[in-house]
Amino acid sequence: MKPEYAGNYTAVITPFAGLDNTDKIDFNKSAELIRRQFSAGIDGVVIAGSTGEGAHLTQKEVADLVCQANVIATDEYENKKIIAGVSNQSVNHTIENMESVVYNGADAAMVMAPAVENIIKYFQELNRLGVPIIVYNNPERTGRNITMIEYSRLMEMRHIVAIKESEVMGADKLNPQMKQLNDLRKSAGFENSVAILSGDDEFNFRAMNWGADGFISVISNLVPDVMAQFRGLMNQGGVMSDLKNMSVYSMMDGNPQSIKFMMFMADLIRNYDVRGDVQITRGGEDYLSKKQWHNSAVANIR
Repeated sequence: MKPEYAGNYTAVITPFAGLDNTDKIDFNKSAELIRRQFSAGIDGVVIAGSTGEGAHLTQKEVADLVCQANVIATDEYENKKIIAGVSNQSVNHTIENMESVVYNGADAAMVMAPAVENIIKYFQELNRLGVPIIVYNNPERTGRNITMIEYSRLMEMRHIVAIKESEVMGADKLNPQMKQLNDLRKSAGFENSVAILSGDDEFNFRAMNWGADGFISVISNLVPDVMAQFRGLMNQGGVMSDLKNMSVYSMMDGNPQSIKFMMFMADLIRNYDVRGDVQITRGGEDYLSKKQWHNSAVANIR
């Protein structure tokens, strides 16, 4: 029996209304992108995560995006999950965000483990809400890695349903963190209740071999049809190589700057502006403009 939140998910971008105008979200384009994901076979979407620029969206904007995705998933598809990013260093603000997204139709809330001393206490407060929680470990962003001892405590919390692990490799190359995490889950008896999801496209192949139940992907914004079939394609070396290269390109000049530019070049969105001070560099534009993001190995699958 697989955990409920096992699957292949897309951390969707947030499209804005016009070039150099990031004050308004393009909800028509957002709906189009959500339908493209679901029609391709992706199991669910993450709204307002790092790729969706959640830190730069208002609570109302996140609520509106979640509501839109929920209506599409409910009215037009079956068994699609809506996950919303709600992270904040303040547990009280995170609780407010969780209550808002669940009220507007989110199935679960994704929470990046904060850079606080006692993350167990932090998640215990969130667990009391009764909302399904996906714990997101991203030491590169927070400067803090969740330890296996902490993971064992987190898995015991009733409403933690999944872990998004971006530290796939970890410090011990002979015993990678993803493998340690899966071994811990098995020994603790949570393999049927807590899903482990890769949070780094570059290492999805290894993560799946080490026991991951799926992933939350950035590059599936570009190729959801291929990523939906990922496990069945793992024996095709050319496809895996292409996807790994694509993952590197999608992060080369920042996230979501690079993936938005790639989507713009693929005619999937009207502009590639991000809300914030850091836009893609001219060098990044020039480099990505000259690259083939996938060769015939991926093209033959699509």
